[in-house]
Amino acid sequence: MVQLALMFNRRESEIAVAKRLVQSVTAAPTLAQSLPLGFSLDALHLQVGTLELLESRHCSYVIALKANQKQLYQRAQRLVQQQAPWAQASQQETQHGRQTQRSIGVYPFSGLLPKRWAQAGLSRLLWVHRRGTRSGQAFEEDHFYLSNAQHEAVVFLEWIRSHWHIENGLHWVKNVTFKEDDPPRRGGQAPISWAVVHSFLITLARRLGMRTVPDCQRDLANQVHEVFSWLT
Repeated sequence: MVQLALMFNRRESEIAVAKRLVQSVTAAPTLAQSLPLGFSLDALHLQVGTLELLESRHCSYVIALKANQKQLYQRAQRLVQQQAPWAQASQQETQHGRQTQRSIGVYPFSGLLPKRWAQAGLSRLLWVHRRGTRSGQAFEEDHFYLSNAQHEAVVFLEWIRSHWHIENGLHWVKNVTFKEDDPPRRGGQAPISWAVVHSFLITLARRLGMRTVPDCQRDLANQVHEVFSWLT
């Protein structure tokens, strides 16, 4: 099920758009309503109103927790330092010359929340530790997530990995490769039209098995007939 919502900067926030999408999806036709709904959100949407909306619509969610939510973040740090997790899981992966080991710990969190979060359904703290090598350099990272769902640790780890895949495979490409956050073509429908073209190019690169979108751009720059063959 695909939902499209347009956001016009300086007129409304991404937070409002996300709420509108949640309301639209959860009010969908009977078939969609019969399916379990889950949402994966970045830290911007860690808002009382957003989570209360998701909880009231009986939707599962996993949402990133960052240091800008100072009170929650400090409580999460203390919990991980002082208690053993309820459940744990780990995965290893080698891809594109990068080796990564991911581990997750699942902790109870509902009893540590300020009163204003009481209706948000928060019940689980997820601590994810990533380490490995990237471009020959060692890296090590910690991330926190919050959820109202009750699942095995390996399920949470797969959900978070899927969220990273969207961030790295779509959002990063659109923002960095195509510079959609600062488009050279402004006014009217130009940014929206180019966003559609960019999405087509990303899909084309994936279908052709290209390693990166810039590789696809270079290989097809003078092969317009091949590009048009995908449109017919």
